[in-house]
Amino acid sequence: MAHIALQLAKKKLDEKLVLCQTFETKLTGNANVTTAKPTVLELTGKRTAIIAKRADLAGARAQVLQLEGDLANLETDLDGMLTTEAATIESATGGDEAKILTTGAPIRGRPQPVGPVGAPQDFSATGGDMEGSIDSHWTPEKGAVSYTGEHALSPTGPFTQFYVGSKSSATATGLVSGTVYYLRVNAVGANGPGPWSDIAQRRAT
Repeated sequence: MAHIALQLAKKKLDEKLVLCQTFETKLTGNANVTTAKPTVLELTGKRTAIIAKRADLAGARAQVLQLEGDLANLETDLDGMLTTEAATIESATGGDEAKILTTGAPIRGRPQPVGPVGAPQDFSATGGDMEGSIDSHWTPEKGAVSYTGEHALSPTGPFTQFYVGSKSSATATGLVSGTVYYLRVNAVGANGPGPWSDIAQRRAT
């Protein structure tokens, strides 16, 4: 007896959509399968919904890129304003440190205390190069001495440590290929470990 090998865990979404459309075409009026379940109409509806949702996602990403560009421009404007303000303060106070400190401006060369480290930002996970692996990346956290990475089969844990190091990227290995994992990372500073990053979800290569 023959068995169908869908291998969905190894297929990308585009490949699944092609397979779905093939079923829609081949099952229509097929005398060998007179009662398809789900029906051809249901398959078509689901495929159409996915295509529409991907279009929505593409539009949202374009909007995010536009907003990020706008924010970067505003930050550049703010940098210019703060620089001009600092020059104005220096000129008005004649460079007198006591007078400058009354304005709240930081003094060059004066060490600034480093508080507790925050949660790493922009944490993301992608499929690793090797089978059973997931790559992760994040933005370096100010004041971090090292980072700790963990993964789990559920977003609530239990979590298993897979990385301790100073780089802002890591690879979890020895995972079950095709299985979805939940990853997180935190920074460790002079005052100890900080909060965990947002959890990233990824299927192991």
